[in-house]
Amino acid sequence: MIFFKKLKFSLLLIIALLAIANSLADEYVSFDSYDDLARALGSFDAEQTTQSFSLELKNSYNDTQNFEYLSFPKIGSKMFNLKIKNESLNVFVNQDNSKHSEDNYNYLKIDNSIFEEMNTLDEDSVQVIIKLNLKVVDEKEAIKRVDIKSTKTFFDKPLVDENELKKIRFEIAKERVVSVLNRKGETNSIRTINSLATSLNRDELKSISHSEYVDKIYLDYKTKTFLDDSVDIIKANDVWNLTDRNGNFITGKNITVAVLDSGIDYTHMDFGSCTAIGPNCRVIDGYDFINNDYDPMDDEGHGTHVAGIIAANSLAIKGVAPDAKLIAYKTTDENGGGLSSHLLMAIERAIDPNQDGDTSDHYDIITTSTGYDSSSTYDYISTMIDAAVETGVIFIAAAGNDGNPPGKGDNVDYPAAYDSVIAVAATDKNDKRASWSSTGPAVELAAPGVDIESTW
Repeated sequence: MIFFKKLKFSLLLIIALLAIANSLADEYVSFDSYDDLARALGSFDAEQTTQSFSLELKNSYNDTQNFEYLSFPKIGSKMFNLKIKNESLNVFVNQDNSKHSEDNYNYLKIDNSIFEEMNTLDEDSVQVIIKLNLKVVDEKEAIKRVDIKSTKTFFDKPLVDENELKKIRFEIAKERVVSVLNRKGETNSIRTINSLATSLNRDELKSISHSEYVDKIYLDYKTKTFLDDSVDIIKANDVWNLTDRNGNFITGKNITVAVLDSGIDYTHMDFGSCTAIGPNCRVIDGYDFINNDYDPMDDEGHGTHVAGIIAANSLAIKGVAPDAKLIAYKTTDENGGGLSSHLLMAIERAIDPNQDGDTSDHYDIITTSTGYDSSSTYDYISTMIDAAVETGVIFIAAAGNDGNPPGKGDNVDYPAAYDSVIAVAATDKNDKRASWSSTGPAVELAAPGVDIESTW
């Protein structure tokens, strides 16, 4: 697992020099190019560290630019004033335009964790999330692509739907980025957060880092599954005898639960013994984001186990909500591993099942036992989960397996640690915290997680 909290030595050097900056008003730190300055600041990102730092770069005209969107002009040498917190340090950049090449990395757009991943694994390519910059899309070009026949008019002039226009802006930006890559490699769209998921080699990374349609490039970090007689312990059978305000027994009827895991064995007797997913089966919908197909069959077992706890219909095992409908989103492989992009695409599908831009048909609950250690400079999964919760979805995640017997420390994994997520810790059959279950203020509920009998 990759951790992003380490700052490069070059940045630490700059910060150390701040202590003497006031007494050395005429001194400066020199860099040979804008790229060198960007590289020195490569592990610093304003979005992550705004609580600790206030970073400004002022040029000779005293114009202040936000570091997150700063791009260095190719105009030769220039003096900058680097301001961190309330301390100032003069930075002189000696940019030789003749040496500047578009083949160089634009370090301001590339998250430093990508280079760490490449160097650690010694691989030529890496899985990334590309955040698109829709602001540069030409508005006239976008409007021209609108289907006028399906557009309402006002005094014979077309009224362009903003959501439709946003889709078109996204497609234009995506086309521009893919054209730079000049290949037919798999590129997955994640429209909710204006991003793409793909793999890039070093040359491709260099090329698209200079595209105006690219806002930032982040590592598509790896995820892991948290591997672990719940019904009786939590007294779910007592709830089944209760009724809601309409007089219906509380058994999960008319509730849809999207399970983001290793898939579900929909042929199991407790899921209807179906030969495929479909509206007449217990598993009504799903997708395999590992193999990119519509068959989310479980090849590892964890997802089926979780699904059985939720909604097995009592032929062999009875789940907590035996009348609930299940959606199987396969986001981890046979070894329990996956990528953050798999989670992103699954969440997006859960809040808009038919992908038409209308989220009113979203599923009721999203649950996952998948997690990761995250300190990414831009937490795109948090942004996606917030969007899901805003539609009315309830998002539930396992707290993780990073706890210790004394139960000390804040070690809840993501996505459970996010504010929008209900984090669930694990207990044993004596209703005591499992020694391995993660602890911390993010934990909101605890449920049995030891020796659970289920459908796998």
